[in-house]
Amino acid sequence: MSYKDAAVKLANELATEFVNIRADRMELGQQLTERINGVGSRVKIVDGKVTTLDAKVDTLDSKVDALDARVGSLETKVDALDVRVGSLETKVDALDVRVGSLETKVDALDAKVDALDAKVDGLQGTQLEMMNILVAIQRKLDVN
Repeated sequence: MSYKDAAVKLANELATEFVNIRADRMELGQQLTERINGVGSRVKIVDGKVTTLDAKVDTLDSKVDALDARVGSLETKVDALDVRVGSLETKVDALDVRVGSLETKVDALDAKVDALDAKVDGLQGTQLEMMNILVAIQRKLDVN
């Protein structure tokens, strides 16, 4: 084989190799484009999910803020109720003292009523005796 034939053969082999390399590059470029498009699709899906999750987080933030406000309001109401309960306990204690005092006074009045009942019973007995004496005097006067 001559140099010319070897050079032509080498040129043909190089041309074929360049064609194969270009074909491989085109195929790799196509595969890379498909992979990039696949990644782009996944990024869009993930971006949609992130947007949905952001909306949910915003909604939950609003709900948490509303709950915080309600808890604050309830804490204020509980504090006010604690003050009222303390005031009512003070008033109940004062009423307990007054009730004890009134019970003592009622007991004293019961004792006085019992004493007056005894006096009335005694006076009624005395009155009956006086009536009997008057009747006896009247009879003596009528006899004379």
